[in-house]
Amino acid sequence: MGKIKQLFCIYSLKQYFRSAYKLKAHIGIRKYNLNIIDTIPKIKFKKRWLKRNELSRKI
Repeated sequence: MGKIKQLFCIYSLKQYFRSAYKLKAHIGIRKYNLNIIDTIPKIKFKKRWLKRNELSRKI
């Protein structure tokens, strides 16, 4: 019984997110996605920069 309930909850959540996405696509979620896309390169850049610093310390 519990598993069926879980599956139903997951399904209804998916449906909820789909409808919410349709409603908010032009406002909140898009902003959120853009923020994620903006932060990914920054993180990569930071990692590279840290690696360079470590190398210069070793030398």
